[in-house]
Amino acid sequence: MFTRLLVPSAFLPRWSGFARGFNTGIASQCAVCRSWPARQVCEPCVARFAQPEARCNRCALALPADLSMGLRTGPPLCGACAVEPPPLDRAFAGVAYGYPWSTLVAGYKFGERHGWAGFFAGLLLQSPGLAQVFGELEPEDWLLP
Repeated sequence: MFTRLLVPSAFLPRWSGFARGFNTGIASQCAVCRSWPARQVCEPCVARFAQPEARCNRCALALPADLSMGLRTGPPLCGACAVEPPPLDRAFAGVAYGYPWSTLVAGYKFGERHGWAGFFAGLLLQSPGLAQVFGELEPEDWLLP
């Protein structure tokens, strides 16, 4: 037999915050393939959809394979940024903004799914070259959307 839990209206904001926090600690289905992992996205899906790849230093778009056989001396830039550089000094992206990440990022940003922050930070930390840049930047140099 189920009983209905009545919560006074004065406690509703606190209760909804508690319930939201409680639900993030419970095992759930992978947001991509619906398996039952220990994280929001299972390891096979991360391996399939979030492989670190070379990206343009200015806009963070994926670059084709380096065919210079190590002869390139400058930073990796896409054709558009080589012709007309954007106003940013450097950009990083953990994953390409496509399936399945576009839906998950939109849910994180606009759907109040704050529990995804650590997962997306982990993907970003896997970006090639990011560890080196961490040591070069001061806190006031960061601009995070």
